[in-house]
Amino acid sequence: MGKIKDIHERLIKNPAEFTEIRLLVAKRTLAFFIAFYFVSLLFTIGGFSFWPFLISTIAQITFHAYSLLVISLGWFLYELAVYTEQIYMMNKKWFPLLIGVLSSLFVIFGLFAHIKSLFGI
Repeated sequence: MGKIKDIHERLIKNPAEFTEIRLLVAKRTLAFFIAFYFVSLLFTIGGFSFWPFLISTIAQITFHAYSLLVISLGWFLYELAVYTEQIYMMNKKWFPLLIGVLSSLFVIFGLFAHIKSLFGI
């Protein structure tokens, strides 16, 4: 428990370190979903299948992996804006808000086909 308390105190003393950790997590999550999406896309396009997955199952995985990719890209753009504001643009709180709105619009536009099929339009 003491180790957690030390980490918590260190992050409170230096908020830039917490911002860097958040950016690193967003970056690695984005890298994972990029790799996952393109591997599943290549399996779908190439017609490769293996024991538990048929081509139709891999195509469904690719369809849903795309939505995860777009969401993680929007999250990464927001975290990059927060990091940029923290490091380069001291006390400009409007910048992450603006990028948050723009990345939300990007995610909604990128998932338009998914949203459209969800509501049956």
